[in-house]
Amino acid sequence: MEGRSDSDLWPRYKDILAVIEAGLITKQTGIRLRFETTLKNNKDTFLNLLKNPSPTSEDAELLKKATTEGIELPGYEGKSQLSQQLVDEAAIVSDMFKLNQISALQLLLHGEDQLPQYPGLTRGLVAVLLYYDARKSIVQALRTLMCSRAGLTWSSEAPEELILFLTNYTTQLINEGLTGTILSLLESLDWTKDLAELQKKAALGDAQHVATLRQLHADTRQGLADCLYSYAAQSGLPTSSTVKLLDHLSALAPGTATGALDDVSLTLVMAVLQALDGTGAEREDVDLPMITDPTFIQTVTNQLDGKSRKWELQGLLSILQFAWSMTLSSLRVGGLLTSDTCPQLEEDEMFMDLALDSNLFHAIPDLIFACPAFTKEEFYIRRFHTLLTDFLTLMPLKIKELRNRADDAARNKMMHEQEGIQYNIPPAGQHFQQLLLTVAGLYSKDAMDLGLAEAYWTAADSGLVGMDSRHTPAKQIALYKFVRLAGDLLMPSLFVPYVQMLAGLADSPASAVHCFNLLKMNCNGGANSSNVSLDHFFSSLQQYYTNLRMEPPTSAHQSMGGPEHTIYRTKPMTRGISPQEVEGLTAVLELLTTLARRCDVARVCMVEHPAWQVLSTLVGLMSCSVPTNIKARLMLFLSALGKSADNVHTIWQHVEAQQLLGGQGGKPGITEELEEVETRAEEFPLTRAFIQVLDTLTDVEIPGSLGAGQRQPGLLPYINYLVDSVFLKFCTRTYKNPAERWEVASQCLNLMYKLLAEYEPNPADFQGPGPSVGLHPGFYLLMNLHQSSLLLRSLLFVVDECRAMLDTFSVFAGKNYVESAATAALKLLTMALKLSDDLITCGRTAGASVVLTATSKLLLGINPRSGKPDHMLNIARYVLYGDWMPEARYCAVKILTYVAASPSNQPDLLATFTASTAVSNAVLKAFTDALDASEEEEHAGDSLPGSRNIDSVAASRLAVVQLIQSGVNMIAPTLGHFLLGFDVRRGVATSQLQNPNIAGIRTPLHAILGLLTPQEHGVPSALLSHQPALATSLYALIYSLVSNPETYEPTLRFLRSSCDFLCSQLACVTNILEKEDIYSQRIVSYILRATAVEIRVLMKSRQKSQLCKILSLLLDSTGSEEEVGTGQEVSRLYTDSTFSQLSRTAMQSSTSKHMMNTPLSNHRLATVLNLINFEIESVSPPSWELFDDGQVSALLTQCQVENPTSSVHEKLIQVPRLHKILAQELASLQGTTAMNQRAIIQAEINSILMYAVRWNSVQEGAAARRALLDSWRQVTEVLLLAAPDDYLTAVGKQQILLQLLQALLNKVAGDSGSVVLGLSTLVSSAVLLLLTSLRETYETSPEKKTVLGETYVGVLDATLETTASREIFSSSLQVILKGLVGWISNNGGGSQLIRTNLYAALVAYLRIGKTSTSESSRYLEVSERGKLQRVNMEVIQGAGTSLLEILARDAVSGHEVRRMLAFAVLEEIVLMDRKCFCTRFLAEQGFLKHIVESLVKDEEGLVTLLTKADGNIRDLYVYESKVGLLSRVATSPLGAELLLQAGLINRLSELTILDLRPDVDAVLMRNEADLVYGVLTLYQGVLFPVLRLVQSILSTLGSTNRSATDQTIRFLAAHDDVFSQILRGSTARSSLNKSLLQELALVTAIVSRAGSLDIRADMADPAGFELANMLSRIQKQMLSLLGQFQLCDSLLSAIEMATSSGSESTGASGGDSILLTILKIISNVTNYARSIVSTGANSSKFCRLVVAPSMIEVTEQVTGNISSKTASLGLFVLSIQNVAKHLSKAQSKLNELKDKENNLASFSTSELVHLAAINPVEKLPGLVLRKLAGARLAASIGEKQLEVQLAAETVEALGFLLWRHLEHYLLYSSPASAATPDSPYQATLRRLNESKDAGRGGMLEYSNSHRSKFPSFDLERLKSDVKSALNDSFFEKLGDILELVETRTSSGTSSAGFLQAIIRRTKRLAQLYT
Repeated sequence: MEGRSDSDLWPRYKDILAVIEAGLITKQTGIRLRFETTLKNNKDTFLNLLKNPSPTSEDAELLKKATTEGIELPGYEGKSQLSQQLVDEAAIVSDMFKLNQISALQLLLHGEDQLPQYPGLTRGLVAVLLYYDARKSIVQALRTLMCSRAGLTWSSEAPEELILFLTNYTTQLINEGLTGTILSLLESLDWTKDLAELQKKAALGDAQHVATLRQLHADTRQGLADCLYSYAAQSGLPTSSTVKLLDHLSALAPGTATGALDDVSLTLVMAVLQALDGTGAEREDVDLPMITDPTFIQTVTNQLDGKSRKWELQGLLSILQFAWSMTLSSLRVGGLLTSDTCPQLEEDEMFMDLALDSNLFHAIPDLIFACPAFTKEEFYIRRFHTLLTDFLTLMPLKIKELRNRADDAARNKMMHEQEGIQYNIPPAGQHFQQLLLTVAGLYSKDAMDLGLAEAYWTAADSGLVGMDSRHTPAKQIALYKFVRLAGDLLMPSLFVPYVQMLAGLADSPASAVHCFNLLKMNCNGGANSSNVSLDHFFSSLQQYYTNLRMEPPTSAHQSMGGPEHTIYRTKPMTRGISPQEVEGLTAVLELLTTLARRCDVARVCMVEHPAWQVLSTLVGLMSCSVPTNIKARLMLFLSALGKSADNVHTIWQHVEAQQLLGGQGGKPGITEELEEVETRAEEFPLTRAFIQVLDTLTDVEIPGSLGAGQRQPGLLPYINYLVDSVFLKFCTRTYKNPAERWEVASQCLNLMYKLLAEYEPNPADFQGPGPSVGLHPGFYLLMNLHQSSLLLRSLLFVVDECRAMLDTFSVFAGKNYVESAATAALKLLTMALKLSDDLITCGRTAGASVVLTATSKLLLGINPRSGKPDHMLNIARYVLYGDWMPEARYCAVKILTYVAASPSNQPDLLATFTASTAVSNAVLKAFTDALDASEEEEHAGDSLPGSRNIDSVAASRLAVVQLIQSGVNMIAPTLGHFLLGFDVRRGVATSQLQNPNIAGIRTPLHAILGLLTPQEHGVPSALLSHQPALATSLYALIYSLVSNPETYEPTLRFLRSSCDFLCSQLACVTNILEKEDIYSQRIVSYILRATAVEIRVLMKSRQKSQLCKILSLLLDSTGSEEEVGTGQEVSRLYTDSTFSQLSRTAMQSSTSKHMMNTPLSNHRLATVLNLINFEIESVSPPSWELFDDGQVSALLTQCQVENPTSSVHEKLIQVPRLHKILAQELASLQGTTAMNQRAIIQAEINSILMYAVRWNSVQEGAAARRALLDSWRQVTEVLLLAAPDDYLTAVGKQQILLQLLQALLNKVAGDSGSVVLGLSTLVSSAVLLLLTSLRETYETSPEKKTVLGETYVGVLDATLETTASREIFSSSLQVILKGLVGWISNNGGGSQLIRTNLYAALVAYLRIGKTSTSESSRYLEVSERGKLQRVNMEVIQGAGTSLLEILARDAVSGHEVRRMLAFAVLEEIVLMDRKCFCTRFLAEQGFLKHIVESLVKDEEGLVTLLTKADGNIRDLYVYESKVGLLSRVATSPLGAELLLQAGLINRLSELTILDLRPDVDAVLMRNEADLVYGVLTLYQGVLFPVLRLVQSILSTLGSTNRSATDQTIRFLAAHDDVFSQILRGSTARSSLNKSLLQELALVTAIVSRAGSLDIRADMADPAGFELANMLSRIQKQMLSLLGQFQLCDSLLSAIEMATSSGSESTGASGGDSILLTILKIISNVTNYARSIVSTGANSSKFCRLVVAPSMIEVTEQVTGNISSKTASLGLFVLSIQNVAKHLSKAQSKLNELKDKENNLASFSTSELVHLAAINPVEKLPGLVLRKLAGARLAASIGEKQLEVQLAAETVEALGFLLWRHLEHYLLYSSPASAATPDSPYQATLRRLNESKDAGRGGMLEYSNSHRSKFPSFDLERLKSDVKSALNDSFFEKLGDILELVETRTSSGTSSAGFLQAIIRRTKRLAQLYT
């Protein structure tokens, strides 16, 4: 502000005001220095107040040259060239305001900047506004300084040092002539002159612009006057200032048409009265000039003696003389000054006489009390209260003198009137009468409830028993004595003033009681009875009523010639009363009305007093011929009596019995009075009074049985009168006072609104009224508002006409009634719209014949006055008037909300509001101003908008937000989108939201952001503390915009570019949560949800800088002074330090510049989580004595509804509805007992209501915490699960995840019942996802950790430097595991959803560090993974068997998903359970047996799934999980044995579903493969787990385990048809279907392990014989597979074709997967054959043979399918050749892939795209591309390595088979033996061996006899073929791969050198024996 140029008026003055208000009003911390500096620097500004910088010729010349040469302006860099138009406008402004040219130019520039705030105005018009606003601001700043002074009248809450400074400062200003400056300004500031000048310069805009200028001008003048008053009230005025002020007042003239002072003049008069006040003279802390200045009293005395100057208003002089007289008298009595030191003190009575001579008590009411501002200022009223009470107590003799004069004048008047002479009381005799009227005028209508009139009453003298008057102040006793004595011996002329004074003094609740007691005490009776008593009042009324009821003498009676009545003499009939009596009766009725209105005791007493007969007299008089004004007074009295509920029923009875309304039996009534009397007189006091009676009576009850038996019961006649006779005709009647028209309309509309608000639609209402009970009056009104009725048209006429009148923005008579009528009309429409849907629904339910149209549709109809559908535009116009009509604005917004709630109405609304640019701008400005309205919210969020005591400003802002929110939730475009500034014509999604200066107008969206934007970094907006409900709604709206698919993109773009909204809000979340209330939690939840969306969008659009900024705010320490804003700094967060426990701190990174020396729990994510209180708030229902607990509970449940303001929509109890039901229950009580218990019942009702309120509070708190935790979960998941590694490294994720997981588990630790309902579910979901992410971080973490913090250690606090120990696991993992296990074990896991999430989380945890490849036990022993498993198992064992029992129980029963996850957890536990603790537990407790037996029970569901369309896929998933667990159990020898003992293989043999394999061959022949693949996949889903389970058992126990092998053979035999069909392999070979190949691979794997079983001992058994035949067939099928799947060129080409044609899944290695599966099949077959050959015997001579002695496959070059022929030895040779060839190619490919992996960093982007196999169109960062390519290469390398491994093992096995068979055939076969005779020794040895072999059984002969015995020529042919096939080339090729095979197989199936030995022996056989 100090940098502002003095010529720049508007910003400089606004800055001065802002600094002063910051120091004194908002009490901003640290403002003192700036405050004092500002005041010191601007002292001349205040002394030369409102003095504009003078224009100069130099500046004029600069301005002229600005169009060509430019001009340097303060605040702008360099010279700015201006347009000629701007220069001309600046010259006009300078000439108009006598302002410096540069200042005028700056005003215009500021006006252009402010144009968005004022759509429709030019910059010149805005500049004029800013000029007047600047002048008001500087005056307001001075006024604030004056008001904050220390002094007599009030005190300030500002800091004492500031008060002391500004007190001295303002004193200096006054002493240096500020008073004269202000008074001269008040004389010169003339709006008429300004207006003429503005019109001359064309500087006036529309009516609103003119009204704004007029108001700013008036506020400036009023502010100037307030400055003097504030100073005088606090410290008095110096003598010179007082004299100047008196000089100014002496020239004053009446400021209003009524002769009263205007507001400014009144303020100056009150300033003088405060300056002349000596009340605080005795205070030592204030130096009054009256005391300190010895010349003050003398000077003032001389100024007020009436001789020194001429006063334009003698009445004003009399008031000042009266005040000075009271001051002198008080000073004299107080003794502070004496007559010796100040002789003027004795002149007090002289000044009083001077004041009376000038008609003092005439002037006070006329000049002061008649001013509207007087009743609005408490200090004004208190000052005159002090003056009058001082006069009544300090000058009792003067009072007595005035009374005597009045009595004398009254007697003279009576004597003259008796003589028939008119006599006017002289002014001297009127003073007492006017004094009484002045007292009445001061205290009547105590609008501010000050209760000052209570000083005139004492309790003891009022006759109250037990009250002591000894401690009553003497002044109060004197005042009460005045009241009593003034009524004694009251003369007729004083009766009315005295009664009016009593009415004024009784106009407060406490005073009314005293006055009523006084009037009762005056009822003594007899001759001494006072005429001012209740007895006298009511007896006079009764007498009046009696006279009016007397009938005149009839003609028949006159004909009787009685002595009393003759033709010469008739008794006069005096039925009327004189005007004096009318005046007295009016005063009495006013007093009685005041008593009845203010005092409940008085009301009841008046009605129940038997002698007074008040109701009968009042109602009777209203039916007689009484003046209309008297009837109106009677009606008002009746209305006041109806304020007591006990009187209402009685009043209704009298009104109905008297037929007051008229119309029945031809008797006239109120209706006729309206039509005949009031209409002619053009005044309607009786109508207004009767409407008030109806309003008061219906406040208590709406009698449905009123008039039953005489007419149709109910209130319908009165409604007809109200609507038809009054409201529908109000606009066509003529009124003497135009304001009365709108007063009548306002009363009617308010009453109709009240009746409609109390109505609830009911289908029974459409059936008509009952015989004893009528319909609710709201029904008739609501029906009319749902039709195009006269009522609705009149209602819309009121809205339109009031809008037209208010659009003038001028002051006119009755404007307050116009505003009230418009507000009531809008309220009525609001209530009709609210009940519209319910009424239409009830009408449909009841089958009503009447056609009902929704009110919203009717409001969209044509306006007959304009011919356009502009009703909604008229209603929207009231939003603009909200500054002075806040309730109307609220109702207008609600009407728009109800109409816009229907999507079908949105096009009509948009068409109306976008008809023109001017209309659109006006609507946007109105709603923007509504949001900018500043007034503190008082529980607007807690109170319903329909309540009476609503803060309409706060409610309007909430309603505007709800209107926009409802539109945003609909399909665009809507009214909400229009209000937010979206382009509804071109499309919401393509809108470009801009700042106000660019868009040209400020929209509600700009206002919302302005309300929510923090003023300081990290400090929330003040709106959150002042108006939390509004702030919550605004954040909810922002989240809706951010999360909406159509609005999120433009909204987020605007939020980032304009104010960086989300980042600034994130910096405040921890400060917001410190309040720990519901609103704060909801606000933060919306912020976090919006942030989650923003993070996701930023990640998708790759906006790195903005994303890094948000990451830094979320993951940086909340205590950090500096927020990280760059991606480089964010990437260092949590990368170099780790932690294990929450209590530990992070190590400071040696490479990071950002200090991390605070606990990691301080980052915002953790802080927010820590601030969420998980503990439930207990609220227990109280016990009730009379109400049944069950019924109360049912009632509470009945009243529950969803909370619409909450994002989770929790259930809340409708307290108003509950109260209404309980109130009806209380009202329906009957009987004496019930009445005696009424108080107890009422107390219990109150307790029920209080319990409902507490219950609601607990529910809202729990819902808010659930919403907060859910939003925290969302942002955490998006941040940690979707953040790329280049934004947040895996190590950083690990640290955060570990911390958050521990914090979450700690939150839910302990009893689950103490956690808020629903939070545990959210926590379990969060734990699941966080653990999943944590597991991924370990999978993607770097291989080497170069920096290890002290908190990151191995599980055994040691690390290994070998490659097996690269992965480091934090010990925090065990903390997490303990938390999970404890949560599951202690609380049973909670609900099914919680247990499901926890089991999934536990699975994710147990798989941390687990690789896709199998790990050897030796590797696990030394690796960190193995250590982690051991420690994890220790934690699980430490929890006992409870966890396993819960898991086992959930695995065998319950929901399918939970069962699957329970099986998965058990599977992981079994995997790491090396001591078989879990396996033993499952077996011992019978769970393992139960699972095995359940396989057969589950078969039914699986069969249904395969055979029927309505099968449940969950059965298959559970089955797979179950078999998966059994497979894991089977991996240990103990587990496998236990499974065999449990009969697993036998149960599998019983599964008939395995026999339901689809006929794939038939389907493929019909070319219907797609139809069967679904069923085939399901079938394989059943078969594959079983095969893997059997394979696992066989692998664990080995083929030597007779039991396992035998059971497996029988399992194969049980499903022989299926396995035989699979082993044919023809379909798999021809189709190369991956699933069929996998199926074949699994079956061959089982057969290879179990098919070599020796069952010769069972051959005698028929079953054994069948098994032998089956095994023989299997052997043939297995060997045939070797021929079918030869790795020849045709097969490889088919594989390549299958890959290219897309028959395989589109993956990285679709073809390789097929090839790998085929290699597995070949390997299984060769292993099978090798097992058979090896198990037969240890030598080639007696081994079992599997192929024939032939080389036909090699010699004849058989191509195609060779499986139909008998397998021969050539099949092995051919297979060795093909596999060896493929092995070489695979190894070359493997080497190539490894080279690519090593050189990956040097690859170009195009090469990386090719390697990653992604779409080139998709642009990805280089780091991501390299990572994808690396992952793909790694997968290919792993698969190729397995391929090489399988090929090498296959080559080795085939070589062994070839050698064994070749050795047997060449050396030991029958032809070979016959060709070479044995020696005697050899013959003996052969017989010995044969005898040994015969002892083993016949199996060997069975197996080999047909192969060993063959013709000799076959042997010769074999030798020849061997020589040609097994040539040097064959062995050279084997030699080439020898090293590779030895390397691949040395650590696996055989020892080193095995293949080399085989090759050497085979080569020797081929060379020596052929």
